[in-house]
Amino acid sequence: FMTVKVRFFFLSLGIVALFLFLAGRAFVELYSALEDYVARDGIAATVQGACMVDSYLERLESATLSAGQVVRHLYSEKGLRTKAELEPVLVSLLRANRDRGVQDIFFASEAEGFFADGTGWSPSSEYDPRERSWYREAVAAGRTVLSSPYRDLITGKMLVSVTAPVHDEGEPKRLLGVSGVDVSLDYLAGMVAMQKIYASGFGMLFDGSGTFLAIPEEGFALSENILVASPAIPEELARAGVRVLSGETGFTDVFFLGTAQRLFFAPSAKGLFFAILFPKAVIADLVRPLFLRFALVGGGTLLLAVLLFYHVAKTLLRPVRDLQRTAGDVHRELSRGMDLSETARSVFSLAEGVRERKRETAVPEFRDMLSSLEEVLVLISRQQEELTAFGQETLAMNIALDEANTMLQKRERVWASILDVFRTVAHSPEEARSLENVTGSIRDVTEAYGVTVGRVEGDAIVPFAASGYDGTRFGVEEGTPKRGVMGPAKLEGSIAGRAFRTGEVQWIEHPEQDPEYLKVDSRVASEVEIPILHGGRSLGVIEIAFDEKRSRDEALLETLLPVATALGGLLSAERSARDLRASYHYLAEKLATVTGIYHDETAEHLGRMEAYCREVASWLGRSQEEQEGIALFARLHDIGKIRVPLSLLSKPGALTPEEFEIVRKHTLWGAELIGDAPWVAVGKRICLSHHEKWDGSGYPLGLSGESIPWEGRVVALADVYDALRSPRVYKQGMNHARAVEIILAGDGRTSPGHFDPEVLRLFRERHGTFEKIFESL
Repeated sequence: FMTVKVRFFFLSLGIVALFLFLAGRAFVELYSALEDYVARDGIAATVQGACMVDSYLERLESATLSAGQVVRHLYSEKGLRTKAELEPVLVSLLRANRDRGVQDIFFASEAEGFFADGTGWSPSSEYDPRERSWYREAVAAGRTVLSSPYRDLITGKMLVSVTAPVHDEGEPKRLLGVSGVDVSLDYLAGMVAMQKIYASGFGMLFDGSGTFLAIPEEGFALSENILVASPAIPEELARAGVRVLSGETGFTDVFFLGTAQRLFFAPSAKGLFFAILFPKAVIADLVRPLFLRFALVGGGTLLLAVLLFYHVAKTLLRPVRDLQRTAGDVHRELSRGMDLSETARSVFSLAEGVRERKRETAVPEFRDMLSSLEEVLVLISRQQEELTAFGQETLAMNIALDEANTMLQKRERVWASILDVFRTVAHSPEEARSLENVTGSIRDVTEAYGVTVGRVEGDAIVPFAASGYDGTRFGVEEGTPKRGVMGPAKLEGSIAGRAFRTGEVQWIEHPEQDPEYLKVDSRVASEVEIPILHGGRSLGVIEIAFDEKRSRDEALLETLLPVATALGGLLSAERSARDLRASYHYLAEKLATVTGIYHDETAEHLGRMEAYCREVASWLGRSQEEQEGIALFARLHDIGKIRVPLSLLSKPGALTPEEFEIVRKHTLWGAELIGDAPWVAVGKRICLSHHEKWDGSGYPLGLSGESIPWEGRVVALADVYDALRSPRVYKQGMNHARAVEIILAGDGRTSPGHFDPEVLRLFRERHGTFEKIFESL
């Protein structure tokens, strides 16, 4: 038989044990919950870091490709051949990309072997860029590549280069050289090291072989390999390195840099591997303040309850027995392995039971004691609820941060794509090709089925660029089927036209219920039409089609409306350029008429030159735009003869050497009359080069071979043929057979060596077309 004191002792011991049990259980569950949050957020942060590396490399690739486009443009349009002609452009590109950590933007020529860059560096005479590793790697891959690290010859710093081969636009494509962007490993290491989890740890970057490319610890970068155990790399980390380089996303616990660490890792789409090293002690540091607060509050309350129970137990046995039964109930309830929320509900239920027993007793002191126990249980229940609420709030906050971060990343990708398009368009007129990148980025952000950008022409909206769609839909610009391009939409009677007319976004969740909906693809379930505005005027529409029902999303529209505004400026500039181009073509037609009137070249001769040149350009596989350009400006090949005295042009006899020198100047005078506007560049090239000869014996510059613009080579053959066939004041016209014989075999004045061999070969096979043109005109 136990005395009251003994019973109280065991009762007190049970209450203390209960408190310790609850405290330990709370600590374990809180620690486990935080470990789960750290694991999830750590993987998310690592995947985000890998995406950051990919985004950075994509920007470098964009800068590299932009440099390549500029070089290609200068080679084809300006006849680029020297370092001095290219370096000012590279200096401008480097200045525009300095904020990305770019050290240099450069181009290495394949044919000439020169090296031009944005820093103005002049290599030694023995330096041959074609022997450098970054050059060989880019040429061998045939695409954009990230080079192996190497030491910069100027600064001595370790660099990596993003390089790409540059080819001309001919067929087959000829290698012009390699363009590239240099980035210091120090900058890359600083960017990677900033990636943390809960403001702790640091990021690391590895190449495909496991070599450390970026790590804030001194002595590791390019010296240590995560797969190779060494004094700095423990065996445990080397084994974990196999998983890091396997391409999976996850985490593992390792001992590294003298402490227990959690290594999160994820692959980069560019062939690199990103990881974040997170100290495990941080988890305990997060849990410890919460647990101490719980222990202090609960311990103080427990001490007060024990003192009260001790006073009552001295005289009352029955209340003590009731208290023992209550403690037993508490122990049984809390020993069932419940989570925090269930524990809180169970403790609150026990508190209600204590309240019932308090009402049943007639002893005031015992009622007070039971009241204290009730308060303790209620306090424990509230603390459990607070811990549960804290965990739920933390989870909700992390989810909200993840969603906000994802949206910001999507906006950044779209706006970065827009900026890259404007940088590209600044050096190249191929707006439509550049806009394909924008439509692709919009489709990626919106998770759409298809995206189309259309501009207004007349009473219809005509497709300009597109991405997505599964079926083949028809464009109207060339009349040929194109995958992923919508057909023209009338301004009246279409949703796109409504967006254009009103200047307001049309979000159509149920298109089939809209009387103006034009069904063009059976998979479209919802669509958005965003007007493209500039200066208060509608210029076109962005169509975004979804293959599932989508309700209006204001956050998504906030991302896309700035894109529509930027495209408005681009389409406005493109429309102005088209109007200007049409004006120059009209002027060219009128100048051709003036030329014919001045030196008695008939409209038939000019018409034949146009027809000859268009035909040969099509034989050579030139684009429709190039065919139309040479056909128009072939009429102006002799515009410079306006400045030649009529007495020389109509002289029946042979010209003196001095007179012939005056006539020869018509090539230079023609180029001077046409001017330097880009829209008439074809005409200027024709005026300057249509008397140049393949063997270098022509005038005015004595050009030879492919240094003669292709338009000049075509006009040269057409002009000789028509001159042989046409009667002049000093000769009779020849028949077709004799003219062909002179061109193909020569006659002392004219030689086959004067003509482009490819043009001559095509003429040999198809000269009958020339005869038909001459006879018909």
